Parts: sequence; structure tokens; C-alpha cells
Amino acid sequence: MRKLQTGGQLPFITMLLFREFQRVLLALRGWVIYYSVVWPRLNTKGDFGDKVLPLRGAFSDDEAFVAEMYRVGVPVWYIRPLDTIDSSTIVHRSVVSVSARKSFSASSMMHLGRRPEHAPSWTRKAYETPTSTTLLERIDVVSVSRQAIVLAAQEYNPAHASKARNSSTPDDVPRFSFDNVGPGAEMDDMVQADDADNSSWVPKPVAERDSPASPTQEDFRTLAYSDDDNDNDEEPPTNRMRVNDVGSSSTAGASTSSVARPSLQQHGEQNVPRQAWVPADAQGWSSLVIASGLGDVARARLLYFLPCPQLFYGMDLTSKSGSRRLHNWLRVRIWCLNQALNSASHGALWTKSCWRVAMDGEYYRIQDIPATDIQPLSSASDIAELPVHIRPPRPVADGKTRKNKRLRQGNNALVRAEQRRRAERVDVNVRFGVHAKFVPHDESEEQEWGRWKLSQAKVTGNTALWREVVWELSVANFRLELLHVDRVLCPHIYTDSTQALLRSNKIISVWSSDGAVLPDWTRSLEVDLLNSSDDNEHGTALKCFADCMSIWPGGSEMTNLLAKYVWPKGNVLDRPDNQPIFMFYLRSAHLVLKRVPTIPLAAPESIEDHYYLLSTPSS
Repeated sequence: MRKLQTGGQLPFITMLLFREFQRVLLALRGWVIYYSVVWPRLNTKGDFGDKVLPLRGAFSDDEAFVAEMYRVGVPVWYIRPLDTIDSSTIVHRSVVSVSARKSFSASSMMHLGRRPEHAPSWTRKAYETPTSTTLLERIDVVSVSRQAIVLAAQEYNPAHASKARNSSTPDDVPRFSFDNVGPGAEMDDMVQADDADNSSWVPKPVAERDSPASPTQEDFRTLAYSDDDNDNDEEPPTNRMRVNDVGSSSTAGASTSSVARPSLQQHGEQNVPRQAWVPADAQGWSSLVIASGLGDVARARLLYFLPCPQLFYGMDLTSKSGSRRLHNWLRVRIWCLNQALNSASHGALWTKSCWRVAMDGEYYRIQDIPATDIQPLSSASDIAELPVHIRPPRPVADGKTRKNKRLRQGNNALVRAEQRRRAERVDVNVRFGVHAKFVPHDESEEQEWGRWKLSQAKVTGNTALWREVVWELSVANFRLELLHVDRVLCPHIYTDSTQALLRSNKIISVWSSDGAVLPDWTRSLEVDLLNSSDDNEHGTALKCFADCMSIWPGGSEMTNLLAKYVWPKGNVLDRPDNQPIFMFYLRSAHLVLKRVPTIPLAAPESIEDHYYLLSTPSS
């Protein structure tokens, strides 16, 4: 101190003396705080975590020490083991949205100085909800698996799903490696119905499997229950599939020849009568669907990522069956959305009849199916795990067993159709009741939808809820179908993982500026740019939509449309231009889906209420 006061020292010596004196003062200050504040807090059992002391703090890997320092208000950093990063890390909320497709590299190598090293493997966990644009979702799906956000979609195959489950063990840990393009374990084998239970069963490594090799793409393009009266019921279920016109090509490797123009059409979905509560079609779509003259291709497999909204269009708000289906959909919704985004090797697409059965929630075993009838494709062991539902016998006036009148007439086609529906119901029940671990529907159980928790009684007559659910189904199906159609019509892009990521990001930017695949209506007011009422947002989305489709077969029509817009108007199209753009999409998607693609509905005004209420801190 005396030397600092008298001066005469070299500048370097003065700096060292000052630093040493400062260090002594900090040590004295720390001792005073410890003696007068920390020590009394240590001797009491109170919680002082909200009264943090002005100290430099400590780093430790001792959990007990960290907990004690946190209790008394000493700044402390816990050094956790590396293997806890995937099991004990919680992101409560990401305020600033980060687009993974622009922020995370798809490279499998990283450079540490001059040395190239393989990027580490990651362990995957089921995330909270696929509608949330969270950092965990982005790292998990994009950075780790190196896949375009929505994987190639295929029709669900009950036989292969049973094989995957029966060849797995609960002790295996699904790990992702940057060395492989594939995502590793299948989401269908990991995401269970109970979000609180992190344990899940996964497939064995390929080297340990006893089951046959993975199915080829043709297996999924021709899946159907056989209706041939001369088929051999002794054959294994996987061989009892007939070749048919399939409503969806399944792979990125499919050529444009697989989407040949249909020869016969029949109008179907657009003729479904609508109740007054159903939201209107988004602006610009309704008149085009009628003008296009498109319909369902006869005898085609019409497949959907999620339940088609038309299943609800004709239902009354007070309908018991409709309320049951909607209430059960709220229960299975998150699981189904995960399946749609992460289609497993045994598929995720389903027919409308399968979705109707799934929403009923009657996940019981059907007993005593005659051996001569059409059998389910699921394994017998999986079917045996379904619970048995004992129904009381219905009273019959004449004392005779009731039977379907059409079946009593002896029409063989009707009999086989009834058998197919029964086998289909069993496979649906296995997927939800055994693979996804859902118990049969309970109308008193409360299900979550945004700011609400609803029993079936509260679902009945809730106009806002019905409108919001149907709207989400229409928008989600539209987006997933657009991604799927692009993968089919532009297979060469998706053969390269980097180009697939860029292409996926470009398509998703048609409706979202932050990379949200599904409408994230609980965390953002930006739910759909393509159907926005703002002319600038709508025009920008239209330009992106037309640009994406310009490389499709016949895309010169979109190129010519875009050529009319030059700087400075090049990024915004006029609203009337949505007519040729939407019409081009309808006709192109119809070639792939073999039906009219799902049309997005206008967003209900009540959907914004969820965001405002959920984003407001509770008192």
C-alpha cells in the first residue's frame, strides 16, 4: 500500500501491486460475507436461493455440494456427467426461434484444429409435442438424423410393425450416428402413449435381428387386405396382399412414371355435406376444387397422414359418436403427429376407414375369428395382448341371434368385405392398444387441447373446439401431403441429405418463417402464411410456393408466372395469382395421391385465444 502511495515504480510493477492489493481486498470481502452471511445461512434450514450473494461462485460435480450452495444463495455451476445431457436437460421455453435448417450443419465430420474428427453419436428421446418449434425437435430431427424434417411416408404395414416390435428388447438404447444417413431406431418403436414414462422398446441392432431384411418399397406400394375369394388362408399374413392402385408412392426413389394419369375417377370427399359449424375453406381454394373436376380414382388406396377432416364435416356438435371420436383424437393426437413426422420403416399412412376405427378408441381384442376368414396382418402374440371386452348380450325379440341382413342374403362379396373390415379393426387396435400402449377410451378422462382440459361431456357442443380441431387436421394434412408430393415428383433432390434439408426448408417456408412443420398455434400467432389475410405475407408465400413447384413436371407454367414479376416486386405476388398456383398444385398432387388433396380451412378466430392465455404468466 505504501509503495502505491509513494509512487516511483515502473508501470508494470505498479500494475502488479494494484492487482495484488485488489485480490487481498476481494479475499477480505469474501471472508466478511462468509462470516456474517454464509455461515449463519448454513446453520439454518431456510431456502435462500432467491437471495443470491455477490460472489464469484464455484464449480463442482458434487451434487450434494451444489444443492447446498444453491440453498444458501452462493452462485454455483453444476458439472454434470456427459451422459445426462439427453436425460436430464429441460428447455422450458425458447423465446427466439432458431431455424435448424439454417443453423445446424449436416456434415458428419468436425474439425478440431487440423484434425478431422467424427461428430459424436446422440441418444434420442421422445419430445413433448411435434407442433412445437423447439430447439430439441430441431437438433433431434435435423442435426442428429441428417434427414429432411418429414421422412419418406409409406402405408402402415401391420405385419412388419409386429416383427419390429417382437425382435426388440427394452434394454437397447437407440443411438444416432453422423456416419449414417438413416435415423437409426424407428419413432414408431420409441414414442409411447405415456409421456411420463421415458422407457421405450427399440429394435435390436441389425446384426442381432432374426427377422427378414427390411421390406422393399414395393411392399408398401401394394399393401391391402386380399379380397380374392380363392386366396390361400394358410399363407403368412405378409404374403396375403394384392396388387392395387396405390394412393401414395412411398419413396424418394420413385420416378415420375409411377404417377401416371388415372384412367377412372369418381367424386368422393368433396361431396360430403358440411354442418354449419365447419370453417370455410381458406381463401381461393373452394371454387378451384369444383372447377378442377377432380375426384377419387376408382379402386385406389387413398391414404392419409392424419384423420381426414371430412370425417367430422357431417357430424352434429351434440353427436355422441362424433364427440367420442373427437375426444379420443385429443388423446392420441400427439402420438399420431409424431408418427406422421417420423414415418417408420413399417409406414404411417392409413386409409380413411382405418382412421375412423382408430378414433373410436375401442382398442379391444376381437375373439373367435374363424380360420377360414380373412385374418389380421398383426402377429398373434400382439393380438393376444389386447384386452378383452365383454359386452352384455342385446335382447332379441324372437330369441334368435341377430345377424346382418345383407350377410344373411349370402352375397359372397359382402361377406368378404365384412371380414376385411374386422381384420382391419384388429390391426388398428394392435397399433394403438399394443404398440402405442393406449388403453381403451374413457369418456371421463380429461384430455388437453391448448388452454383447455376436456372430458367427453365438455367436448359435446363445444363449437370453438370442433372448429379448431378440424382446422388443424386440414392444415396438417395439407402440409404433410405437399412435402410428400414433392418427394415423389423430385426424387433426385432427396438422394442427397444436404440438398434434402435445403429443399425441405424451402417447402416449409411456404407457410412458416421459422421452420415449423405443423401449426404451432399455442406458441405463435403465425400459424399459416400461405392463407394469411395480409397481402404481403400471402404474396411472399405464393411466390415461394410457385418457385418450389417450378421444377415439378409441367412446372414451366409456374416459371412463366414468376417471370412476370421483376425487381422490385419479385418477392411478392398479387393475391389473384393464387388461382393458377393452387390449380397447378391440385392437379399435380392428384397424380400422386389418387384423390383430391386436403384443402386447408380458414383459421378460426378463437385459435389466437390459446396463445394469449398460455403466454401470460400465471399469478
